[in-house]
Amino acid sequence: MIADPFTTTVTLMSEPHAAGYGRVVEIPYGEPVIFTLATGERVEIDTGTFPTRDADGA
Repeated sequence: MIADPFTTTVTLMSEPHAAGYGRVVEIPYGEPVIFTLATGERVEIDTGTFPTRDADGA
């Protein structure tokens, strides 16, 4: 998971293999990110509170 404060998106990468990742999903800030753990439990992360930045660094 990569949270990018400049583009205000979260990139989720899964299904790793030698050449990269088999699945890449971009989620805009404000949408929840939901993980399913190996135990079957689900974890939800609220991205609406993630910090943002302008391209000029402000």
